[in-house]
Amino acid sequence: MWFTVILGGIVSLLLLVVWFLTRNYGKLNNCGFPVIPPFLIFGSGPFNLHKTNLVKLDSERAQKYGKVFGSYIISSPWVFVSDPDIIKQITIKDFDHFPAHQGTFNDQKYRDLFSADGAEWKELRKNMSPVFTSGKLKAMLSLIDDALDNMVNYLNKEVKKNPVVDMRPLLQAFTMDSIGLTAFGVNLNCFENQDNPIFKAAKDAFGEFRATDFYSAMMLNMELGMVGLEKYFDATTPGVRALWTYSQKILTDRESSGSKNGDFIDRLLEMKATVTKQGIITEDQIAAQGMVFFLAGFETTAHSMGALCYLLSKNPEAYDILEAEIDGLSSDTFDHDTIGELPYLEACIKEAMRLIPAVGRNDRKCTKDWEYNGIKIKKGTFVGLMNYVIHHNPEYWPEPELFKPERFLKENSGNIKPCSYLSFGSGPRACIGERFAIMEMKIAMAKLLQNFHLEATDQTKMKFNDGDVFQCSYEDVILKLVPRN
Repeated sequence: MWFTVILGGIVSLLLLVVWFLTRNYGKLNNCGFPVIPPFLIFGSGPFNLHKTNLVKLDSERAQKYGKVFGSYIISSPWVFVSDPDIIKQITIKDFDHFPAHQGTFNDQKYRDLFSADGAEWKELRKNMSPVFTSGKLKAMLSLIDDALDNMVNYLNKEVKKNPVVDMRPLLQAFTMDSIGLTAFGVNLNCFENQDNPIFKAAKDAFGEFRATDFYSAMMLNMELGMVGLEKYFDATTPGVRALWTYSQKILTDRESSGSKNGDFIDRLLEMKATVTKQGIITEDQIAAQGMVFFLAGFETTAHSMGALCYLLSKNPEAYDILEAEIDGLSSDTFDHDTIGELPYLEACIKEAMRLIPAVGRNDRKCTKDWEYNGIKIKKGTFVGLMNYVIHHNPEYWPEPELFKPERFLKENSGNIKPCSYLSFGSGPRACIGERFAIMEMKIAMAKLLQNFHLEATDQTKMKFNDGDVFQCSYEDVILKLVPRN
């Protein structure tokens, strides 16, 4: 009898699991696009994420299935889109149907501007937007000199020992120093202190979004494909926890000191004093906004500058034009005003971000049924916005594999189709720090290229890592640096 009861319980549990994992199968049927069929209870794949290259996967699927297709990640229905018109409709015109991202945190104190939705997101966006006005940006960027000096001084010493360097960790150190100085009022000097705990936590946090083995692939598949389980299991990663803790400590120390630096931390303390009284945002949640500044501004900016260094070394004609523009500046001081004289540098940055975007795939969550031009997306479905695929589509970018910065010069801006360039996203949930990032990269690249000439070597390559679920991360950027006197 007991055997029968136990066996019945096991069978019932297995049936419940099968039901849970397959409950959404069929949700994408008859929605106006092809669907990659699920396999048993495992979704449409790929299952071995740690051996999957995001760039290759998305490009091959888009070529096979078209600009819109459906797929199941475990039990979650996803619609992948590489059509700018549809993306414009989703992210801008019908934003009320797609107001949130897929990923979030069950614990409110970790919900930052990216992961929050609803009233939380609106309150955060409204109160953080003033940080990125022209006046505030000008004041913040004036603090970047120490980070630039750290970078140039370090490179001068390293190049004397060996002129061939990997630019990736160097640019990561610069962006972390820059964020520390401009946003938090602290000089981390990651060049001399690669083991700085904040620097380490930021690198760890980004690494946690990438599958490197079977276990991490399984966990990422579950996170993407079994939405709802985060209500019962804490999926907050160690790197994210550490960054939140450091952000909280910086806030506490600044509050105790009573000093005012005019930086991002000052704004967060103002929010803590006023916004939290409304009961939508908690005091602990304020620290998460510092955390996301480290996360969003660190790796993506370093990635984009590394991509530009690589592309310049491979495209000498464009490099000559850029070098002449920098050498022709009216001042040797790089600041908010000076970089306004560098339109070709900005075009180079944007073209590098088109060819090698930091974010290869973005997402939205559908919160109410939607239909557009025969395409239907049902409530609860997730949308994958295929940035890399769009950026390399010759329909929108003639000769898409060529590095042609002139695409982004002011006189050619009318040729760019809306929502065909998605390096900073689009619509109300586009990156709030876009202007800051562009200005930071312009100042840093101008200083770097004023002091050093970049040359490709036999080791110079661009190889994307396997295991990414949204980044286009790469292994390294090996270049020879020749000092310019």
